[in-house]
Amino acid sequence: MINNKLIMVGGNSGTGKTTLVETLIDLYPDFYARPISFTTRKKRRNENGHEYIFVSKEEFEYLDKSNKLLNSDYVYNNYYGIDKESVNEIMGKCKKNPIKEIHPKNHQKIKNSIKKNAISVLITSNFENKFQNTRYNEDNDYYCSISMDDFDIVFNNDKNTSILQNAKDLHIKIKAVLNAYDTFPSSGKIDLINREGYNKIASCFTEDKRITTRNFHQLTQTFFLKFFSEYIHSYSNVLEIGPGNGWLINTVNPICGKYTCLDISNKMSINHSIDMVISSVRYMPFSSRSFDVVVASLADPYLYPEAICEINRILKPGGYFAFSTPSKEWAVALRGDSKENNKTKFVSDDHEEISVYSFTYSNEELNKIMEMTNFTKVSLSSIKGKSLTGNISPAIINAAQNIKIDYRDLNIITIGIFQRKD
Repeated sequence: MINNKLIMVGGNSGTGKTTLVETLIDLYPDFYARPISFTTRKKRRNENGHEYIFVSKEEFEYLDKSNKLLNSDYVYNNYYGIDKESVNEIMGKCKKNPIKEIHPKNHQKIKNSIKKNAISVLITSNFENKFQNTRYNEDNDYYCSISMDDFDIVFNNDKNTSILQNAKDLHIKIKAVLNAYDTFPSSGKIDLINREGYNKIASCFTEDKRITTRNFHQLTQTFFLKFFSEYIHSYSNVLEIGPGNGWLINTVNPICGKYTCLDISNKMSINHSIDMVISSVRYMPFSSRSFDVVVASLADPYLYPEAICEINRILKPGGYFAFSTPSKEWAVALRGDSKENNKTKFVSDDHEEISVYSFTYSNEELNKIMEMTNFTKVSLSSIKGKSLTGNISPAIINAAQNIKIDYRDLNIITIGIFQRKD
């Protein structure tokens, strides 16, 4: 169940954030509402008075000192502040989510003032700003200096997509993040930990040194070979997420129109003459609906709601997301069943212990989160350890021993194919 929160939307001038907010309210009037704000600027011709109350500087200062405002901004020679009572009424009595364009410099302060009942959204865009001026340049300097890790949601307002569809895509992200707010760490924290962790472990992240990874690959080889054979064609535009040292592309040798790889770590290299993009999965620098297929071997570092929504955004209608991920049965047997045990650990060559996020699910849980992020199931199953040959990882043996079963009977890997809903 969604707990209502204030949705703070930031973004440089010209990114279309106001149009997005207005379209969201028009499309989903039972989900979003604008709070009332006070401002010292003059009323514009087309304003109906539903969003702003226009006050003098003295009146604004009184409201601020009386603790009636969530924030106090001085922007382009005018004061702005959001009415606390209006926000509380929208979240409480109306059971909606107040949504408002708010400069990111105020996001954390507002979160703290309303006991974190708010999420921060950053809008980026590939729109060309035709009105670059002093205001734009000041904003641009600020936005170039911030970290995307500081935002709960990052969304690309794509110029090649309709305003209506962009708003629908953003709504899917907002709703998924709100649904998962109390279950998952913030997306920015996930990115930060994973980026630092994989940068550290990259130099020794090989199958020779990672027996568990080699076992995982062995169990999923047949699945990926069959998927590429049946779903990928000579014209397909394919994205692989988290390629590591290139096991998947080496295994399937894809014949397709274009094959692109994306990784959050700039130190994880795959030694192939293909396109390589360094980016978070949750804000990929691709146009909406640009890929026929997205694939991922061991997708657990980025199987969290915002990232899955972004995978959905870049897929064409009817496109496929195929992946493998460690099964929850194996993960719980090894790590224990705790909300805090959503990480996996590596030990580097110099004996440093490195943690990264690893989100695992039962098949029922995985199907639920994929439905929530606008996917429908094509197939979903688990593979037991009985298919393994050769050296078996101590992490697999120990997990089975922890729950007193033979590793051959333990679900080790989950494999899934999901299709983007039209």
